[in-house]
Amino acid sequence: MALIVVPLVQRSQPGPRDEMILAQRLDLFEDFGIVQNQEALEDFEVVEVLHTLQPEGRP
Repeated sequence: MALIVVPLVQRSQPGPRDEMILAQRLDLFEDFGIVQNQEALEDFEVVEVLHTLQPEGRP
């Protein structure tokens, strides 16, 4: 018979500093999502008018 011993590790409660870091990361994640959405909308606006553009250069 084998006996496995797993030490109990007490998890400490997150401190105010940890909570602040988490909040900052969430804010950055949200900001990054907003920037990506804005870039996607700009891409759609460009694609929307591509058919109206006339070539201006020489071949």
